[in-house]
Amino acid sequence: MESTNTTSTWAALPNHVLLPLLAHHCLSPDDPSPQVQAAAACLAHSDTAVKNLAMLILERCGVAGATHVAHLLAPDRPVSERAAAAASLGRMGIAAAPAAPALGRCLEAPDDTLRANAAFALGRLGPDAVPILQSLLGSSDGKAKSAALEALGRIGPSAVLAADDIRGLLPQEDLLLQLAAAGCLAQINAADPDGLPRLAAALARSEAWVRAEAVKRLGELAAKAVQAAPDLVRCLGDEAPTVRAAAALALVRVKPDAVEAVAPLSGLLGDTDPEVAINAAVALGTIGPPAGAAMGPLKTLQSHPDLRVVQMAGAALARITPKSG
Repeated sequence: MESTNTTSTWAALPNHVLLPLLAHHCLSPDDPSPQVQAAAACLAHSDTAVKNLAMLILERCGVAGATHVAHLLAPDRPVSERAAAAASLGRMGIAAAPAAPALGRCLEAPDDTLRANAAFALGRLGPDAVPILQSLLGSSDGKAKSAALEALGRIGPSAVLAADDIRGLLPQEDLLLQLAAAGCLAQINAADPDGLPRLAAALARSEAWVRAEAVKRLGELAAKAVQAAPDLVRCLGDEAPTVRAAAALALVRVKPDAVEAVAPLSGLLGDTDPEVAINAAVALGTIGPPAGAAMGPLKTLQSHPDLRVVQMAGAALARITPKSG
């Protein structure tokens, strides 16, 4: 393997030699930094597998590796390549700081996957990404604003300097953007009066999609939204299946030991919408042994016509059944 380990020759090697060589360096516990230039040269290779393995090596090379991967974010590169590079930078965390400006520009791209991957990467950069994300809150592109809010929410309390700019989005007519802004404010400061209270108030809206989105945002807050657990329990009885399904998952994200929800969740196992039944089973499995009262209804689902329901019910039973010994 090492006989081919000359940085100037990697990209010129035939694939049957190059791919195993790259895989070796991906898996090796040795510091890959000496191979930065060789791996970087492979980013121009025509084979996607070669480029992906090269990115995996560069992910372990810190700032130097991130600088090379960032070149793949250029607007003239294929969108699939840009999305893969953004995902790679996201895995690097703070080492991807040199790519922050390019990642910020990706939030205004039309491709959903690229935007999502770039937002995740920026969110992992922490406070250094806040100025770039703040500037995007003034974009005319609503999707770019939403992606920036997702990243700022991931940064959390360290994004407090952006709070006023985020608050400025609340009066907008776009309800999705309003909810995203409220969720972001709650991620930054759980006590923000424009955060959790706004999301909880949205649960009373007449539009089912708004209620479902508010439930989802509450779930993303996890323990920060524990005071909204009773509201989420009530949402288990919502007339809209999308809301019931979302509430089942959100509830156990907010309060994983929500034993008070075992009865209503058990009732949802017989829901006519399979997505509701699936999410109820997942929620009961998350609660674990304290949800023992749901074992009977879960067992009845073993003959359900939807295989997904059967599988989730079986997984829930396995988690609820007390371990012997």
